[in-house]
Amino acid sequence: MIVALTLLATPTVSGASDPSPTTLLAEAIHNAESAGWVHEVNTTYLNGSFTGTMVDDIGSGEGRQITKFANGGVDTLIAFDTSKRLYERANALGLSDYQITTDVTRYANKWMMETPFDSGYAYNALGTTLKSDFSLYTLASPVTLGPVTTIRGQEVRAIRGKAPPGGDIPNAAVTVYITTTGPIRPFSISEKTKSETFTEYWSRWGMPVQLSVPSPTVPYPTGQGATTA
Repeated sequence: MIVALTLLATPTVSGASDPSPTTLLAEAIHNAESAGWVHEVNTTYLNGSFTGTMVDDIGSGEGRQITKFANGGVDTLIAFDTSKRLYERANALGLSDYQITTDVTRYANKWMMETPFDSGYAYNALGTTLKSDFSLYTLASPVTLGPVTTIRGQEVRAIRGKAPPGGDIPNAAVTVYITTTGPIRPFSISEKTKSETFTEYWSRWGMPVQLSVPSPTVPYPTGQGATTA
């Protein structure tokens, strides 16, 4: 799950002197997509219980996602989008959690190479570049601008709305926090329903991570497609 911050709604502004939330968020996304790299960490809870976390390092043309599930499942995805290659490795529980394959003996803890010819490639590639990472979700009406506050020592401002019915967490209450000083960028996002909570933080803007092609590899399981993104 990675974040989408595109505004479709007509904004509701909290005061005559306040800037438009649409304008602020558009500026934050533009600066995010132009940053070169970002580090992000997200966590998900279901009915108050921790279900998993994802730690990502994402660049303009490549990225890495490391998912850890509450049951011990682990999955690592390295993407080289310009070369149209994904490399994924999961332990036995991770293979099951992402429904990649039931053939644990052949695929557990081995790097699987995926190409656009493999089922699920397009979905898995989502969120592995800055543009795709910041283009997945939308905020539905009404969209409001909140007050300036401080989170983890960073001065931020809240932009609030709802996730659309077709999102990963349909109709969730969404709050995007953006920094208040330039360059303005997204700082964190929170999505909440009665049962599910998703939180993500961004940091280390513009700090590249060196990614290398894993070796050896095995072909991606035929007819399979993980849901890593």
